[in-house]
Amino acid sequence: MVDLFVVIADRDCDRQRNTQRLGQAASADPRVAWCCAIEEVEIWMLALHRGEFATWNEVRAHCDVKEHYALPFLARRRFSGPGKGRKAAMALLGQEWRGLLQVCNELATLRETIRTLG
Repeated sequence: MVDLFVVIADRDCDRQRNTQRLGQAASADPRVAWCCAIEEVEIWMLALHRGEFATWNEVRAHCDVKEHYALPFLARRRFSGPGKGRKAAMALLGQEWRGLLQVCNELATLRETIRTLG
């Protein structure tokens, strides 16, 4: 039995029409809450460390965040462990959740969607 199924995909500048495709697939079942990460899920990790980037808006708007920002960031900071250091880089999430919702509005929208489904 499934009460709620959350689907999160990278939008990747919508080159593959991920937003439309995911929305169509999810609309078939009212128990599905979905979200396209803008641009990639790694942006959420980087948002926790956005003070380290001079131009956060450029990072947020870049189509290939993982390759251009996230992987170099993880290497520079020497994060290691699960997810090539992503887990360690996400350790601030509990303290920074509200801030993350402010700069990644797709997460705030997903949270509200889940609340309305509940």
